[in-house]
Amino acid sequence: MTITAEDITRSAFAEGGEAIPADLRHRIDITHEDEAVNAIVKAINTNVIPDVYVRSGEVCEVCEIDDGEGPRLVIRPVDADRLRLLLAEHTYCYRSKTIKTEAGSKTIETSGLPAVSTGRAVLSRTSWPGLNLLAGVIGMPIIRPDGTVLATPGYDSATRLYYQPALAVGPIPDQPTLAEVSEARMFVFDYVLTDFCWDSDASKANYFAALMTPILRRFIGGLPPFILISAATRGSGKSLLTEIMKAAYGIHMTPWVRREEEFKKKITSLFQDTSEPVIVFDNVEPFDTISHGSLSMLLTSTKWSERILGASNMFTALNDRLWAATGNNLSVGGDVASRSVLTRLDPRMERPEERSGFAIDDLWSWLGEEANRADLLRSLLILARAWIADGAEKDTTRRMRNFTSWAQAMGGLIAYHGLPDFLANLDELTTGSDDEETSTAAFILKWFSKYGTAPQRATALVDSARVDNFGGTLVDPWDGTFPSTYKDGKNIPFTAKGLGKFLAARRDRIFAGHVLRADLDKKSKVWSYRVLPHDEEADQ
Repeated sequence: MTITAEDITRSAFAEGGEAIPADLRHRIDITHEDEAVNAIVKAINTNVIPDVYVRSGEVCEVCEIDDGEGPRLVIRPVDADRLRLLLAEHTYCYRSKTIKTEAGSKTIETSGLPAVSTGRAVLSRTSWPGLNLLAGVIGMPIIRPDGTVLATPGYDSATRLYYQPALAVGPIPDQPTLAEVSEARMFVFDYVLTDFCWDSDASKANYFAALMTPILRRFIGGLPPFILISAATRGSGKSLLTEIMKAAYGIHMTPWVRREEEFKKKITSLFQDTSEPVIVFDNVEPFDTISHGSLSMLLTSTKWSERILGASNMFTALNDRLWAATGNNLSVGGDVASRSVLTRLDPRMERPEERSGFAIDDLWSWLGEEANRADLLRSLLILARAWIADGAEKDTTRRMRNFTSWAQAMGGLIAYHGLPDFLANLDELTTGSDDEETSTAAFILKWFSKYGTAPQRATALVDSARVDNFGGTLVDPWDGTFPSTYKDGKNIPFTAKGLGKFLAARRDRIFAGHVLRADLDKKSKVWSYRVLPHDEEADQ
């Protein structure tokens, strides 16, 4: 390879030496601001400034940072100050002026940098046809949409991803042999995952689907569901399940956020500040119900948009992450329940941390070894390629609301590798674990037992729910079924207005075989509500 003078001077500048001499750099006249803006835009679009990309209309860079857990890639937008530095590195900016001399006049050049305001004007542009579109950064090979393996470091135009290997996994065969597939299956299922105390075959199959999702996401398309990694008690091993994901391709752990508004801000910051393919809300408390409306929206949206705090512009990011939560006996509610997949551990013993006799004696330490992490990732890639090379058959019988493409692809993959009962435990989330649905059904049944089909107004219902004190004994006429609102960690009784909104959001829905109907009094403009047996309505 021939090393040019420009290579030498670039290297010197990068190491703290002198900048590239002016006669080797692209010249930009910044005398007049309007011409400077156009010239800088042209320089960016013609790759005079190398290694910059465009993401969501913004010029950005791929940077390597180390926050104490080893180096990782992040995407950073180029701001006006950073643009000035890049211009100093890669261009010669100058201002010219004509001066009088004894011989007449001459034009002189003075080196300099454009004003910050000029940089802002340049970066306000949202169309950059000369730059590569950047979808994200990855540290592991993945399967492209055409089924091939992205294994070459650098920018990949097929996926618009920038790949910098974190592990040396070696070449992945396009057509793995039976011996290679058998070895990979044994390594993953009978070695790494063999000692986990799954509560069912479904939990094991669901976890394997989650483990494979970041590798296969571009190939299968669509959005993945929310992954719940739950356990019956502490010490069951749920943290080790996330550690396996971290070892293979990296995850970002973050605490659960209870307040809805704060949760939305957290999601935005995660998109801005992290690049890991998996985001895990770690150790959600048993008394917290995972039911944020913004989480439900996130799980079914290909993009995330949120107004930036203190600014008028919106932040928009591609929703390219797998979202998950860990905790003991996780509870989900609202729409999140039907958008989640459960993997659960149950050791069926009081002190699971005292177990011994594992295939891998100390899995934490084992996963800390780079060679073991590379073997794990390589095995997962071989399992993916084997399925694809054999036709990537899907399980077309699978249906899962917004996640059917994921469920059908993963169903096919899991059946191919011999794991039973994929998604067989979905009912645990959509019925027993959905506290909101269950509590509303109990409320509706109690209502019907008290009032039958007679119409009731919200004010009368609120009055009927007052707890009375009879001789020192508190008597609840609704036996604890009357709904309340949850705010700042407390259950607060509904006002009539609040109850009206609660009922309006559930009108015409069926709960435990009963339907809630609403009628508007045209004179008073007040709504009343009735509970009717659903089968009686069907007969009418």
